[in-house]
Amino acid sequence: MKNAKFSLPFLLLATFAHLSVQCVPPRTAPLFFFPSAPTPISLVQMHLIEQVMGEKAMYIPKFLRGSPLNKFYEYKALLETLGTQRDDQILDKFGRWLNAQTELIKSKYLEYDFESNETIPLFQKLRDEKTADYSQKTAEINSEMVLLITNPYLVAVDKIKQLLALLKTIPDKQCDQIANAWRQIRIEYAKSLIEKAQAAAAAAQQEKRNSQNDEFN
Repeated sequence: MKNAKFSLPFLLLATFAHLSVQCVPPRTAPLFFFPSAPTPISLVQMHLIEQVMGEKAMYIPKFLRGSPLNKFYEYKALLETLGTQRDDQILDKFGRWLNAQTELIKSKYLEYDFESNETIPLFQKLRDEKTADYSQKTAEINSEMVLLITNPYLVAVDKIKQLLALLKTIPDKQCDQIANAWRQIRIEYAKSLIEKAQAAAAAAQQEKRNSQNDEFN
């Protein structure tokens, strides 16, 4: 029974993974794959958030990693409402939404701070750096396509629009199934890493004991 439970995510992915690729234009499909994942499967929105937004903006939206799907779809709904707004309104509303996530601001999530060269509570940093001025100039992309952010509450308008455009190509029901399956696979993958680490530690201990026995003999 235990093995059947563990195989469920893989069965779900076998059913839906090929569909997730088919519903995405070929030029964007590579965005949905983790090269270091246990299997090269589609992550759909979960990967888009982590890859497209996470790598460029760094601070956002890492807090969504591993969070419940309702929080993810709250974020997705926000992006959809921003689709018809002016650029300055997008930045303003996105910043205000982020400010309203009190449970996230109070969290102990740690982030490496490049300026101080130390690890600090992420949302404490965001709160300390909060400014009342939400303008388009607080986030921009330079000539090398690197996202520059002077106010960590904001994210570049074009990145929001890019993510929104990709999200619209994927059915919600399909995303639920794949995201849930992927969450289970990530749990199993994490467990396998822990088991490997424990096995390595046990082997090291055994080797140490054997070495000590050899010395006594």
